[in-house]
Amino acid sequence: SFYGEEITKYDSKYRYIEMTIPLVRTDQENESRQVIGVMMVSVSTDTISLNLEYLATNTRIIELICIFSVIFASVIIAGQMVKPFHKMSKSIDEIQTGYGEDALSVNDYTETRMISEKFNKMLGRMKVLDDSRQEFVSNVSHELKTPLMIIEGYVSSALDGYYPKGTLEESLNTILMQSDRIKERVQDLLMIVHLTSLDASEDLQEIAILPCIQEIVALLGNDSHIKHWNIDIKPDLTVYGSCEHIRILFENLISNQVKYGDSVSVISQSETKTHHIIKFYNDGSQIPEKIQQELFKPFVKGSSQGSGLGLPICQRIMEQLHGNIRLEPSSEGTVFILEFPKTVLR
Repeated sequence: SFYGEEITKYDSKYRYIEMTIPLVRTDQENESRQVIGVMMVSVSTDTISLNLEYLATNTRIIELICIFSVIFASVIIAGQMVKPFHKMSKSIDEIQTGYGEDALSVNDYTETRMISEKFNKMLGRMKVLDDSRQEFVSNVSHELKTPLMIIEGYVSSALDGYYPKGTLEESLNTILMQSDRIKERVQDLLMIVHLTSLDASEDLQEIAILPCIQEIVALLGNDSHIKHWNIDIKPDLTVYGSCEHIRILFENLISNQVKYGDSVSVISQSETKTHHIIKFYNDGSQIPEKIQQELFKPFVKGSSQGSGLGLPICQRIMEQLHGNIRLEPSSEGTVFILEFPKTVLR
């Protein structure tokens, strides 16, 4: 500093900052400077170090408080958020055991409301299916119970030496007829089960319609009271499907023509841009209006004849082919419409 320089030094051992500042006198006439002394300043840094340690300690404490606060708030918020889902789970358990309400209603959040709505729709469909299944089992039991009771009664009477039909041969013929009735019902039920598990993409081929219909009419129609068969189908009309199931489809519909028609049966064709249309018309009595909406349900009959399984089988076949079958309103007679897609849908 005696040479006019400022010197700064930090004493790390004793934690002091030392600074020397030269005291200079300036001669204005000669424009010269002369060091006449030195001022030394010494400052302790202990206070600064203590303040830094204090700030560091407080910072760590604040960080810990913030972390615990965030964790606590997260637990509280998470608990509030999952509360509606616990409520939903409890309601579902109560519905499952039959002690709760028939519908799920948790409207705390938009998401839970949407889930409740979807669940209620699914629950409604399941109830419809369950009711249909119970009704189906009840109808099957009834359809099989009646002929079995007749067979049991006739056999018991025959063992006692009494023939309900007068002779043994006639009584056995009745038993045989009821056995055939049971066989037909079982075959129809097996067909419905088979069609339910059928993969529509299997065994698809192009099938000519006219030869198939002509063959079935020749088998079923010659000995019937239908005197006028009008088959207006082009020879080149083909549809995609399983040969076996297309035949079952036409057998059921032509069988209905034979059973319920009076004297005239018409099978004709038309088309749209996307579908081949085949129309089955007979001049018999119209189907009662009260059962038209349920006509394609199992065991629903248009009359006392038949099993009530033919049209459900037809509907299932058309669904597998991505087509449609429907009863068309008509001022006279009965008209069924088949709609076959022109292209293969998989």
